[in-house]
Amino acid sequence: MQAAMIKRAIIRQGILIACLLLPALAAAAGPGSINLLQPAAWHGDADSVELTPAGLLLKGGASGSVVRRRMNLEPYAGKTVELEGRLATAAPLKSLVTVVLGTRAFDAPLRQVGSNMFVTPGEDGSFRLRLRVDRAAISLHTEIRLAPGAALVLKEVHATALAAVPDLPGEGGRAGLSAGASVRLQTLARAMALARYFGQMAEQDDALWEARLRLLVMRLERPASLAQQRLLLSQTFVRLAPAVRWRLPGRMSADSADDGKAQARWSVHQVYRGFGSGDNWYDVSWQALPHTTASLAIPLAYNSLSVMLPGGREDVPPAPALHAEHTTPRYAVSDRATRLLAVMQLWGVLYYFYPDVRSEAMWQAMLPEALDAAATSPDGESLHRVLQHMLSYLEDGHAWVQGPHLRKDYVPAARLLLADGHAYIAKRGNDAACPASALTPGSEVLEIDGKNISQRRQQLQYESKLASASAQDRADEQLVLAGQPDSMAEIVYRMHGGARQEIRLQRTIAAYALDCDAAAAPVAEIAPGMMLINLDMATDDMLATALPQLQAAHTIILDARHYIASSQQFLGHFTRLPLPGPPMLIPVLSAPGRDRWSWQRSQRTIAPLEPYIAARLFFMTGGDSISAVETYLQTARFAGLGTFIGEATAGTTGDVAGVALPGGYQAYWTGMRALRQDGSRFSSITPDIVLPQDAADAAAGVDTVLLHTIALANSMRPAMKEAP
Repeated sequence: MQAAMIKRAIIRQGILIACLLLPALAAAAGPGSINLLQPAAWHGDADSVELTPAGLLLKGGASGSVVRRRMNLEPYAGKTVELEGRLATAAPLKSLVTVVLGTRAFDAPLRQVGSNMFVTPGEDGSFRLRLRVDRAAISLHTEIRLAPGAALVLKEVHATALAAVPDLPGEGGRAGLSAGASVRLQTLARAMALARYFGQMAEQDDALWEARLRLLVMRLERPASLAQQRLLLSQTFVRLAPAVRWRLPGRMSADSADDGKAQARWSVHQVYRGFGSGDNWYDVSWQALPHTTASLAIPLAYNSLSVMLPGGREDVPPAPALHAEHTTPRYAVSDRATRLLAVMQLWGVLYYFYPDVRSEAMWQAMLPEALDAAATSPDGESLHRVLQHMLSYLEDGHAWVQGPHLRKDYVPAARLLLADGHAYIAKRGNDAACPASALTPGSEVLEIDGKNISQRRQQLQYESKLASASAQDRADEQLVLAGQPDSMAEIVYRMHGGARQEIRLQRTIAAYALDCDAAAAPVAEIAPGMMLINLDMATDDMLATALPQLQAAHTIILDARHYIASSQQFLGHFTRLPLPGPPMLIPVLSAPGRDRWSWQRSQRTIAPLEPYIAARLFFMTGGDSISAVETYLQTARFAGLGTFIGEATAGTTGDVAGVALPGGYQAYWTGMRALRQDGSRFSSITPDIVLPQDAADAAAGVDTVLLHTIALANSMRPAMKEAP
């Protein structure tokens, strides 16, 4: 009721000033005062922002306006800051100044961290408040909302640093977690996911969730009894998800009104559908489901506490904001609680939403390992490795972490081929302008920076473990020689079985830019009547233009060893009958636990297209064949459209899902379950003829798979394939 009254008051006056602390790196500086009235610093859609003799004048447009300003807080990190100023409007001044903080409050005028704090200006429009700036804070964002036609004058706004304030225990630091703290934080990881995604949350602001939970993380690092933990959970979630209750062992929660009597009825429940389209990792909606009104009790597993999730509700609340778009870090990764919170949030989302089955033992091994690694991480790059390692448990080719501390991988001018556990130098490319490799092609690399090939690959697979051996080889090939830009690679190698030699090479080339092949034609005739289609380059328009040549060909080789640039509908030219694509299962869940999931089945059918192409088809596959191209290949394989030759595909297809994490990171993974057309689980596609790239061919720049495919096609002429 109070919140509704405040909201009406704000709307009536048409003014809202919201300040949000978005932390990053701490900086030390002396006290000082800054005037915040510079017009150029304000941005938004107001009709005008100008400095007048009366102060900074903000005029709203016909449909209302929002203006924003960012204040650098680095000089105030770890200090008490006093914000003071005066404002005026044409209407009687009864407006509220709302300050939303991402740090702890310092004194009485402010409420507890993470809540909305209302400061009422005096009769002359003056206001004053003090706040403590966290050592991880970097900026203060001010937002002013103007009702249609409203005008506001900021007469003066100053920020002054007053004094330094001691840190709270648990702030910062790189010490490992105690056994007790690890158990408490593992409990919190499960609790926060259940409350946020299944607890009918009341608070939509990610900043408030992060601020409150960050403080709770610091408190739970210290010893706490079960009763104290329950109290801390209740106090933290009372604004975020007030319908959630916390229960001690052996009795109902003292703050629960649930009488335990379930009555079957139609009620409104939160439903997640696992589409990973665009920036949304799960499409969230509310719909009526036959359910019960009773709360759902779920043990928190690591101790005797249970969470009581609410049953159905008759009103439809706003759906939670689940997104993976880039967000500005609110706290720097130098902040210990932020690092721990990033791990807990990622684990909770994966545990309750990852669509493929994984063992409970795997989940329970992942969390404590990651928490301790995050606690001891010295920098943002190390935390990135920790988050990436969590995803490596999934063996998912779509799983990766993006963020502000993405490592820059550079390599020397030497391209590798991994084959049978060995690493060989391959020719960099077939472009005549391509610089020669720094090592003689065909040489075997034995050690890099003091580690043998097996040890080096183990390091890489700490961050990226893939479903198929061929996919792992292709991924590791790019990074075995990688390191920091301009660093020196200490390489031990031997030439054609000769003596061991050593060389130091500088890493000057981005790993992804090492290859320098000449641009291949998307669609080309490589021999009379034999066409080659590079699927990762050939667009729909290019294929349409080439249809007369393709229709006249006796053989078509489709290079599917990378991605695909065209639609799957093109396969319709190779069939007289509809082609069923592989089914995808989209998870639909209204409560935690895979035993409560249902699935929405999605399956595409490729219709026949004219002109019909009767050429014999060959599909070249490899470890880089992933995602959409695997769906393409599954459709062709099930229909028996041609012969598959090369290596097994990556074993990863389906839409990608993701979530934004504290510290400015985003994590991604496969958001649906892929099947084969016969209903079995999809793993990867093993070709009819398994043929890896030959090391000697790689040294000479020869494409082993293409060479053998051409030879095979020539041996099978002149027969044409039967029309299915």
